[in-house]
Amino acid sequence: MRAVIIGAGRMAEAVLRDFATHGPFDEVTVADVDAARAEELARARGGGLARAVAVDAGDEEAEPRLE
Repeated sequence: MRAVIIGAGRMAEAVLRDFATHGPFDEVTVADVDAARAEELARARGGGLARAVAVDAGDEEAEPRLE
């Protein structure tokens, strides 16, 4: 099972840590407008399951690829 976390703030850190240690997930994607911040969070708290993508959730015309 896969999950996507929108944003890379403090709440995302707690959710990612929980997903990586207790969740039934094979992969977790951290999506944030700041790619470096998303990557740092994925690396620090993702337990090897997380990856990062840059996504601007406020841009309705953006077509992020989360696959």
